[in-house]
Amino acid sequence: MTQLWEKTLASAVELLRELPRRRGGVAEARSAVAEWAASLPECAPQLVVDTRPGSPVVDYDLLLEHPRGGTVALATQADDGVPWGIDHSTHWAAHLVVTVNGYDLSYPRALDALRTLGGRYPDIRDRLVDHCLLMEMVGTEEEAPTSAELQAAADDFRRVFGLHSREATLAWLEENGLGMPGFEANVETAARLARVRRRLESRLGPGYLKDRRADFDQVSAVWVESPDEQALERLRKDAEAAGDLAACLPGLLDGFPRDVSVRALTGMAMELPEPLRDLPTGAITGPVGHGGSLLLGQLRRRRSGGTDDPDAVAAAGRMAFREWLARQRSAAKIDWHWQA
Repeated sequence: MTQLWEKTLASAVELLRELPRRRGGVAEARSAVAEWAASLPECAPQLVVDTRPGSPVVDYDLLLEHPRGGTVALATQADDGVPWGIDHSTHWAAHLVVTVNGYDLSYPRALDALRTLGGRYPDIRDRLVDHCLLMEMVGTEEEAPTSAELQAAADDFRRVFGLHSREATLAWLEENGLGMPGFEANVETAARLARVRRRLESRLGPGYLKDRRADFDQVSAVWVESPDEQALERLRKDAEAAGDLAACLPGLLDGFPRDVSVRALTGMAMELPEPLRDLPTGAITGPVGHGGSLLLGQLRRRRSGGTDDPDAVAAAGRMAFREWLARQRSAAKIDWHWQA
């Protein structure tokens, strides 16, 4: 019995050492353990998986029933030899985010602060939820990021924080207590998140573009907003006579005794004020009510934004992704673990 048990333990250790350590490999790990355990029903092997917070790396324990009773837990740690159960045990500051001049900011208080700041940054909580939803999908990504994906994620990180040199990056990491290993882990996670987003945009975009093609037409337009209806009516007559509203704008201010604003857009139809979005090329509309004032405008050019237009395809993908994420957020079960 002793020799057999020793062989089982040795075999279990080798199995643990060979299991994939990435989130995307958990299904493969479970399958490998199930195949190994089939010949050891008396030990009732069970695999315990621990996912590290903010990291694509996972840790494992293997539980075995001892022939004389009780359970034996095996763990391997490829890095520093510290089992994850100890490595992740509660540190004295595990519940704290930061300490400033002796003042400890706990996670509940930090989340309370985020809630208080909601008026200034109304989407903070939505962004946290979205991150959780996407990280759940990242866990299904089995293929590691390519060097190009990692470089793009690192470049984006530096761009966001204005880190334009290696020295600036290292100084920022030291100041924020992140360190190079933490930086690399964050970059890998960001690369995986970007891949998930690209895949969803690519899948959802074409259908979204097909259903809302007119919104993605490439347009050029000019419009005038003012509460002065009579002045806008005069301007409309001049624009219709000239066939071009823009040609009538140089002397505009002299003809308007009240507030007036002039705007122009070259972009997508969805970016236009609602009264202008469906106009044919050259058409003039107004004065019509818009945003608490009156609007007079002309659509100068329109080009269909079909599936052969890369700008339209990319924009449709981004919008489809945002709407998809909003639906996932609405359907999600969310528990905020902070003080009332």
